[in-house]
Amino acid sequence: MAISCERQIPNVPGLKDQEITVGRHVFLQCTGDYEKSFQFPQAKVILAENSKFSTKVYKAEARSVSQFDVDLVFYSAGEFVFPDLILSDGTNEIHLGEQKFLVQTVLEKTQAEKKPEPFPPFFPIKLSWPTSYLIVCLALIAVVVALVIWNIRKRFRYRQLMAKLNDYQSSVEPDMQFYRSIRRAEMSGYRISDLDNSFRLYIARRYKVPAFDLKNPSLLRFFKKNNPWLKKERLELKKILEDLKDVKDSEAEKKILTQKMYQFVDKSELLLSKVPR
Repeated sequence: MAISCERQIPNVPGLKDQEITVGRHVFLQCTGDYEKSFQFPQAKVILAENSKFSTKVYKAEARSVSQFDVDLVFYSAGEFVFPDLILSDGTNEIHLGEQKFLVQTVLEKTQAEKKPEPFPPFFPIKLSWPTSYLIVCLALIAVVVALVIWNIRKRFRYRQLMAKLNDYQSSVEPDMQFYRSIRRAEMSGYRISDLDNSFRLYIARRYKVPAFDLKNPSLLRFFKKNNPWLKKERLELKKILEDLKDVKDSEAEKKILTQKMYQFVDKSELLLSKVPR
């Protein structure tokens, strides 16, 4: 008796009933005489070389001596016409007779035929993803280049400032030079400009800080970078610099400020004398 098969296509949410689509299971319930030694777990469809990957036996199983089921899956769309669909286990064959399958794509027609639209742009300007990527990449490159240039200029500026410290070198020790300049300032009435110049010269020589070329915030940052362990001294330095900026032109205030400078220099010399130079 020839093999006869009934086709069943289980319902799948989102897909049309009884329509074969790529990846959808198709069940063949077959009845007839077949070789009882057929190994159903090893069953496969005999296909032409150019389409051997288009159809696969997902599962085959005997139900009785005259009934068996075949679960087929198609992996490409199109019309498949088998004058005689043949199952093989590598040794035995079962001929299922003429079978036709029309396999639809799971994509809509417009999606299958048209190229995908670009993703929405990031900005109000209508730009496709590739253009947006290009803009982002150019912006990142610009930022990196700017940072490199800024770092180079910063290093160059640092070397310039450090080289300028050579202009303040003297055979006289920084503290002795400070004391002499303060005594001269005393003779001239403690002019604020003289006090400021004397103190900055000491800072420049003793702490290697370009005190004449930096504003107070930058001077303090420079001091901190070169002497991170001198926290208390940095606070005292900050207070003296603020006082130099805000001191009134009165002899009493200028004398108090001068005393603070003396104390700072004396403490600095005592502290630095314990550190190898």
